[in-house]
Amino acid sequence: MKNPHFAVSAFVFAIFAFQPTPAGAQKSPAPPQRATSSPTLEALAAAGKVKIDSAGTGETIGHVLDLKIENLTDQSIKCDVGPMVLESRSRKNQDYVCPTPQTVTINPHGTATVPVNGVCINRNKPPVSKGAPGDLVVNTGDPTLPQNPNSHLPANQVGDLLRICTAKYDAANQLQKSGALKNLPYHDPQKQKDIVVQWSTWCDPRISQVTGAPPATKDDLKKVVYKQIEAKGKMSPETKKKVDQGIDTIFEKVELTTAKAKNLETPGQVPEGAVTTNKPGAFFKPGTEAKPSTVAQPGDIAHVEDKPSGAKGHWAVKVKLLPSGEIVDVWFESDEPPPLEFCNTIKINKTHTSSPGHNTVVDDYVKNPSPTPTATATPTPKYKTYLWTPPPPQTPTATPKYKVYLWTPPPTATQPPQPPGSTETTEPEKSKEEGGKATEPEPWAPPDLPPWLEPWWEAVKAGTGIVPGNLPGGKDALGLIIQRLNRKISEEMAKGHDKEAEFYENLKKRLQDIYNSMEDKG
Repeated sequence: MKNPHFAVSAFVFAIFAFQPTPAGAQKSPAPPQRATSSPTLEALAAAGKVKIDSAGTGETIGHVLDLKIENLTDQSIKCDVGPMVLESRSRKNQDYVCPTPQTVTINPHGTATVPVNGVCINRNKPPVSKGAPGDLVVNTGDPTLPQNPNSHLPANQVGDLLRICTAKYDAANQLQKSGALKNLPYHDPQKQKDIVVQWSTWCDPRISQVTGAPPATKDDLKKVVYKQIEAKGKMSPETKKKVDQGIDTIFEKVELTTAKAKNLETPGQVPEGAVTTNKPGAFFKPGTEAKPSTVAQPGDIAHVEDKPSGAKGHWAVKVKLLPSGEIVDVWFESDEPPPLEFCNTIKINKTHTSSPGHNTVVDDYVKNPSPTPTATATPTPKYKTYLWTPPPPQTPTATPKYKVYLWTPPPTATQPPQPPGSTETTEPEKSKEEGGKATEPEPWAPPDLPPWLEPWWEAVKAGTGIVPGNLPGGKDALGLIIQRLNRKISEEMAKGHDKEAEFYENLKKRLQDIYNSMEDKG
C-alpha cells in the first residue's frame, strides 16, 4: 500500500522553514479573472473543435497544471476554462479541484498554454510529475455532455467537489483579510491560504468519501513533519517544542477554515415565478432542496449540537433552535473557546452580524437557563395584527390597541325586543348592494400581492390552519414560499412600506406554523 501521506511531503516542509519566499522563487500565478458565458473547454472538446493536452507541475496546490489547448477550426475560439475537476486517467496520480474560472481566446489553428490553479484531493497519491503529459482529464460536471471514457467521477460528485472547495478558498480569503491567519508560522500570504485550504480539504470527510482516503488528522500532520525534519537530523527539545507549536497553530487555523467554509457553502437556488413543478417530486436535485432560512436571534433557546471549533477570536458552534429544530451555526469572538458541549442549552440574549462574512455572533447568552414559568399575562405582540383572528368573547368595549387592517367577522345581527305575545319580527336592514344581500368586507392585503403568494394567502385567510392538498408542491413548495417571503419583507422595509412589511411578516409566521405541522414525505 502506498504511503498515505505521500502527497504532503514537499508542501509541509516549506511551512516550517519559517522564512519568506526567496527572491526569484516561483509563486502561484495570480487568480484569473471571472469567466464569461463562452462555451466551456469540455464542450468544445466534445464537439471536436479543440484538442486538449496537459503537463503537470509536481505541485499539490496552487499552480498544479498547464493546459495546452489547440484550436482545430478556421475560426478564432473564445472559451471558458473552469470551474472544473482534473482527473487522473491512470488513477495513479492526484485529482485536482480547480474552482476559479478564466476565459481564453485561441487563434485559428493556434495553440494556447493556460496555467491552472487548483487543490489536490487525494492525499494518498503523488502529484502529476513536472512536465508529465496527458494524464489529466477535464471534467466540468456538465450532465448534458457525454462523459469522457477516461473519467471516473460522475457529474453530481464533480458539482459537490466544486461547491465544497470553492467555499474553502472563499473562507481562506476572508480569514486572511480579517487577520485570523497572521499567526501561521509561514508569513507569505499566498502560502498561508494554500496551507489552510489544502489541509481543510484533506480533513473533510466528504472529500474522503469520494477519494477513499481517510480524513487527515492533526497526528497525520505531525507524523509527516517529524519525518521530514528528522531526515535532516534529530530534533533538539527546543526545535521539537517550536515545531509542535507550529503544528498546533496550523491545525487551529485549518479547523477555523473548515467551520467558516461550511457556513459559506452555496445553498440551492430559489426559483423565480410561480412555485410549481406540475409533477410530484423535489424542485432540485437530491441534497439541494431549499428550506426556510433561519438565523439565531436574541431571545432564542438553542440546543448545542457539537463542541466549539476554530481558533483564538473565532469560534463556531452548531446549535439547534427550539422548538423549530432548525440547525444553524453561531460564532463567538473570544480568546478561549466558549464552555459549551453537546447536551448544553443556551438562551441567546444579544447578537451582532460580523463583517466580512455576515455570521451571527453571540455577544451574551445564558447557559442551561431555568425553565420558563407559565405565562400569567398576555405578552405584547411584536407586530400589529393585520391578519384575521377569531373575535374575542363579548366584553365591555375597550379602546383597541392596534388598528385592524384585515378583515374581521361582522357582528351577529340582533333583533330588537318585541312586545309580549307579538308574532311579528323585524328583519335586519339589507344592504343596498347585490340585491339587498349583506356583504362582508374582504380581508386587507397589499394591492400588489405577488401571484405566487395568492393561493397561500387564500389558504390562511380561510382560517382553517390547513393548507389544501391540491396546492402545488406540498411542503417543499411551502418552504420555498417562506424563504421568498423573507426577501419580500426586506424589500418592503427598504421601501419604507411598514404596513406591507408587517402584513408579510404576520403571514410568514402563519405559514411557518403550518409548515412545521406538515409531515415530511418519505
